[in-house]
This record gives sequence, C-alpha cells and structure tokens, in this order.
Amino acid sequence: MECLKKGSFCIILKPDRPFCFARPHSGDSNRFESEDFIPGAAIRAALARNMKTGGKLEQYFHKLYIRHAFASPENNIGQIRPFVIPLSFVVDHNDEFRDACLQSKPGLLNGDAPTFLPDWKDKHYPQVFEFLQQQPPKQEQEKLERQVVVHTAIDSHSGRSLEKGLFTLETIEPDNYCWHSEVHFDDHDINESDKIEVLNELDSLFQQGLSALGKTNACATVSYAATTLTAKTFCEQWEVISETPDNTLVLILQTPALLLPDLEGLHSSNSDATLLEKYRQSWKVLSQDSLELSHFYAQQHLAGGSYMQKRFWADKDDYYPEILTNAGSVFVFHLKQDKLEIAQTQLKKWLKTGLPQHGDQHLGQHWETNPYIAANGYGEIRIRPKQWVEKQVKPGEWDDC
Repeated sequence: MECLKKGSFCIILKPDRPFCFARPHSGDSNRFESEDFIPGAAIRAALARNMKTGGKLEQYFHKLYIRHAFASPENNIGQIRPFVIPLSFVVDHNDEFRDACLQSKPGLLNGDAPTFLPDWKDKHYPQVFEFLQQQPPKQEQEKLERQVVVHTAIDSHSGRSLEKGLFTLETIEPDNYCWHSEVHFDDHDINESDKIEVLNELDSLFQQGLSALGKTNACATVSYAATTLTAKTFCEQWEVISETPDNTLVLILQTPALLLPDLEGLHSSNSDATLLEKYRQSWKVLSQDSLELSHFYAQQHLAGGSYMQKRFWADKDDYYPEILTNAGSVFVFHLKQDKLEIAQTQLKKWLKTGLPQHGDQHLGQHWETNPYIAANGYGEIRIRPKQWVEKQVKPGEWDDC
C-alpha cells in the first residue's frame, strides 16, 4: 500500500466476534467489563506473536507506535478517526454546546452555570458528534451494544468445572462498527532499505489479520486508510497558533497519559494550586521549557491493582497505584517567543508518536515495567482545530466567579 511508505498510516479493524478488553475491577469481582476501544498494546501483542524471528521488524519493534483503536460506525464514509470529546466542552441553558477552553477561571455562561461533560444527558451528544464530523448511528439497533456471557472456569488438571468458578464477560458486539487506529514507525537513524523491509513485514502481518485479541480470542481483518495528521495539516495549525494572542496553544489528550510522576504534596482534595503547579512542572520538562501552562480542564483516575502489581511490578518492595490523566483533558499554553522552534519540533514529534515518559519516571520506559508508554497508545494528543473557534465562548458571555 502506498500509505505505508510514509511510515504513518491509519488501520481499520473489523473483529469477527464480540471482544472483551477488561476494565480494572476489584479482586473479588467475577465480572469482566470491556473497554469500548481496542488497546494499542493488544494490537502490538498480536503482531509480536506472529512476526518473523530475527527479522527487521523484530529488531526495530520498539520504534513501532500503535494507538488505541476507537469505534466508528461502518457508515463513516470519510473514514475519519473519532475525536475524543474535550472536557472543556460545556452546554448552556439552551442545550447548545460551547468550548470554554480559553476560560481560566470557573464562571457563569450567559448568567447560568454551564453543564460539563460528566453531567451531560443523551440529548446533548448528537450535536457534538455532528460538529466533530463523527457520524452517530442512524438507527437505534446500530448503537454499540454490550453482550453478557456467563462462563465456568475449568480445572486444568481434572478438566472439570471449578467450584465457585462462574464468571461473566461483558463483551462489545462489533456489528455495524469498525475500529480505527494509527500506526507510526519512527524511522530516525534507520536506513531506507531496513525501513522498507520493516514496513513490508508489517504489511504482511496486517494482510493476515490479527488474532487472539482480548479474553474472547477475537480475530480481526485489517484495512488501510491514509487519514493521519500530515505535515501540511500541522503547518496550517501552526500558522493559526502563531497568529493568536500570546501564541496560545490548546492540546487535547486522546488517550490517558502518565503526566504526574511526582505526587509529593498532592492531596486528594483542596489541591487546585498544587495540581496546577505539578502539571506546569511536568509540561515544562516534556516541552524543554518551550511551553508555559496557563490552565487546564482535566480529570484523573487511579490505575493499578493486584494484577498490575504482579504483572509489571512484582520485583518492587513497595506498591503504589499510578495517577493517569484522562482522555479528553485539555491543556492551554502560552508559547515562549524565544523557544518557538523548540516547541514546533516537540509538537511535531508528539503528534506522531505521543507524549514521552519523564526521564526520571520510576516505571521506566520499557513495556515490561511500564504499560503506559506511548508505543502502547498512551499519551496521544491533538491540537485544537482552527474551525473550533466558532464554538468558542465569546467575550462578555463568561462571568468569572
């Protein structure tokens, strides 16, 4: 395929059966609820199982970045990869949505409290999907459905059912949907012949399809769509950024990111100023001091549990859960005038391969100890598109509290 030659391309997955990539759950629960996306790590694992031993792909596998595959209706004619709804989107008293990303303080929108995403109702989503050019299902039966299946654990020695071995899988039904992911191969310091060989091996694996996905061992066919962010698109976005007052830059997380490696002094409540300072320190390091964080709209969640501890951190004496910043989180920056070139270089890299790990991150940068690396699909970002300005809260509409 022509799109593979650039090393950055979009793949479309079509699972052959209901699948389950279980969300974190308590150790005493026998119910496994699936995420509605296919993790980048699962796609990489499917490739690793079948790639040629001693081949170029195996040699450079650490340079392969695969993003989470997001669900999209099969009637998505433009094959647009879904955009995560930003947490800065709010709904006013007329049920019209607006983007409040440039508002740095809590306030009222046209005299009323705005409704943020966690409190939205079903009626609020269609207009947002339309604005994001993401076609919602046209019919009720086309909506992403979940299916509950009951299983019995089997004793590996006797072949009989285990006592108290019942468990349930809440799976995703793939009918009427496909899943869009992006693949990026970092060809820095790799000669052209090796790059071609890597991409040929990758193409061969995708042509075979992916297997053993999730708890149901689903298989998926793979097709291509050249819809990744191009250099031209980035240049257009950068031109708009450079023309804004104070060189304002708005970044939106598409997948969770490990942005808070240092939690010292961060309490569970009343830590607004501390959290802002922690994020400022984090982005300062990641951007090589080229970005100054103004404010943010973000949520966080704890990640960990007994499985993660045994799977990734069994050799550590102490165990602590990690704090991930949620997908949809919005960060607003001012670009430093004397470091615009550095900022441009960093942004181009982040858009292609995701946010890097901090150099002193205690989990390290290898998949065996850190499941949250960019190669597995974490830390994906997008720059706010220029056409979103039409939905931006206008001067005089917002009153700071």
